[in-house]
Amino acid sequence: ICCYLELSILPYLRSVTMDQGKVVRSSQFDASMDAYLAGCVTQYVDEHLREQLSVEKIAAHFHYSRARLSTIYKNITGLGINEMITQKRINAARQLLLEKKKTVAQISEELGFSSQAYFSRRFTKEVGCPPSKFVADSAPNNEEAENT
Repeated sequence: ICCYLELSILPYLRSVTMDQGKVVRSSQFDASMDAYLAGCVTQYVDEHLREQLSVEKIAAHFHYSRARLSTIYKNITGLGINEMITQKRINAARQLLLEKKKTVAQISEELGFSSQAYFSRRFTKEVGCPPSKFVADSAPNNEEAENT
């Protein structure tokens, strides 16, 4: 399908842009499509962050092989898809921890981590401290912000 679309769209794009003194090349089209796909993958992850996500599941959703989607995403963003998912989950966990409405176990389960221990290890690796210390360290900052 992609090849067919490229063959049908590129001549049209070339005819439109040639009037403006520009030419759309196949490599430019490929780069634009890859960037668009990477954006769609990121958006998909944002919308499904609290579900069980895997590169295989995401690739199937976009009708790409796991390897091809991973390569495209890494080339565009510099991150692997699993790295991006983990970063987004850790950022979401930071927000949830600051709200202090849920336990670490509830947050790890809600964000799709396989266990609380794995969540704590990943959180510590990404943030530099365990979740409990992160919450304790943020307590004075929250009180100061509320008093000002």
